[in-house]
Amino acid sequence: FNIRQGVLSPRAGEPNGPMHTPHLHGDIEINFVLSGAIEYTFLGRSERVAAGSIAMFWAGFPHRYCACDENTRMYWINV
Repeated sequence: FNIRQGVLSPRAGEPNGPMHTPHLHGDIEINFVLSGAIEYTFLGRSERVAAGSIAMFWAGFPHRYCACDENTRMYWINV
């Protein structure tokens, strides 16, 4: 991959509390959970993503993370 501004937007860290409202954006979101777990809501359906798992989805659908374990660390990449 050629990582540069505007093509891939990688970031790493801890989720900043639960999102209170769904959001959307026009790209593919890839999330790799390093430790802990995170729970997402996609179109009203909840999915839990545990450590060692990858979530990849079209972010043009409303989504939000609604809960995460205290020790959750992860990578986010928007393509």
